[in-house]
Amino acid sequence: GIDQAADPQKLSLAIRQDGYAVSRGEVDEGVSAVAVPLQWGQKGYVISLSGPEARLETIGLSRIRDTLLKTVRNLEQKGRMLKS
Repeated sequence: GIDQAADPQKLSLAIRQDGYAVSRGEVDEGVSAVAVPLQWGQKGYVISLSGPEARLETIGLSRIRDTLLKTVRNLEQKGRMLKS
């Protein structure tokens, strides 16, 4: 993940390298977010969770990231099953 989410090139590179991106107030002061790409068929989407920095830090950004990554894997697997 990266902390320069306001820079689209760095964000895109981080998502490709790490499979997710994290923002800690770079886009909106006091707001954190975790984003994970989702490939559904030929289309690409992003699933993200954002909220007040303090609240998301309490939950744990790594916990949120892991949950989103697991959710995306499950959705992509179901999408492949639907195509079969």
